Amino acid sequence: MKATIITSERWKKKLKKYIKAKFVSKIFELKEGDILISFSFGKVIPIKKLKKFRHKYNFHGGPPQNPGRDPHHWAIYYKQKYFGVTLHKMSKKVDDGKILNFIRFKIKKDWTPQILRNYAEKKMFILFKKNINNIISGKINTINKNYKWKKYKKRKRSDILKLIKSNPNLRKQKLFLKSFSDFF
Repeated sequence: MKATIITSERWKKKLKKYIKAKFVSKIFELKEGDILISFSFGKVIPIKKLKKFRHKYNFHGGPPQNPGRDPHHWAIYYKQKYFGVTLHKMSKKVDDGKILNFIRFKIKKDWTPQILRNYAEKKMFILFKKNINNIISGKINTINKNYKWKKYKKRKRSDILKLIKSNPNLRKQKLFLKSFSDFF
């Protein structure tokens, strides 16, 4: 099977170096095919485009408790002790498909969202390397059937912006500044 991989600009070079060319037919182009792999892409892929692929996978830079956009910011804001990265099948809804694998790790107290995101992306690359051959060969299975998306609100970028606009006093709070300083 051939795969298409979409990712952010900051990961293209590293993924290109790692991926064996024989596996990838349309690297970094969103065209129809057997497999679509989204790695740290950060954008919602329209259903119309998703339907062009038989198998769709997402490497999500957040744990099942943090579905949606910017999970690293929310984890710091809510003082979560643990974070992680998730491999799941993509479905019509964002961060809703079956979870196939997950890596969990502890958040250090002095971490900012940017440090957490960078660390999570390193773990996500480990998850990618552990699973890419099984994805390409069609042998990917759920590692642990207990992995489920938590029924928390799926956050959007607009949620952060609403929070900032709704309470100007938040900008003076240390935790808020630590969590969302790059938005203003």
